[in-house]
Formats: sequence, structure tokens, C-alpha cells
Amino acid sequence: MPGSCYLEVSQGVVLGVRVQPRASRELIGPVVEGRLRVRLTAPPVDDAANVALISLLARWLGVARGDLSLVSGERAREKRVLVRGRPEVLRRRLEALLP
Repeated sequence: MPGSCYLEVSQGVVLGVRVQPRASRELIGPVVEGRLRVRLTAPPVDDAANVALISLLARWLGVARGDLSLVSGERAREKRVLVRGRPEVLRRRLEALLP
């Protein structure tokens, strides 16, 4: 995903994310080295951070939690998240939300 934190695919977009669990507050951004930085208050235990990540991204993007799923990185800080939907609509949302 060079130059951007997302890649358009037929089902929607795949976001490259770098998660920081156990942060003092939840925060999305900035994009660093092609990955969207996401700070989560949840610990990386019993899938809590992954659940928190999906919930936070769904609220941020204005989509249902069911439209998001982890593609890779279930046990890593660097993850890929599929956001299902029309790629052009999701691209416009991301461009409006990202600095």
C-alpha cells in the first residue's frame, strides 16, 4: 500500500493499520509509513484489542461493524482490515477523514 494506508479491492478497501494497545485514550491517525496509526485503550488480551479496533474504525468510517473484518495480523500490531462496501464511496470517506 505505498503512499496510502488503503488499497481498493473488489469488495471495498483494505486498510493497513498499526495498533497501539493500552493507550491512555482512543485516537485514529496519523498515517505513518503507509499504515493508519490507531491507539486503543483495550489490552491485547483475549481479542479485546481486535474487537475495539473494529468498533472504533466502524464508528469513524460510519459503517456497520459487520462490514469490517481482519484480513491479517490477528496477533500482531500491524493489521490489515477489510472494509466492505463500494470502493469509490469508501475512498472518498477516507480522503475526507485522513489529514
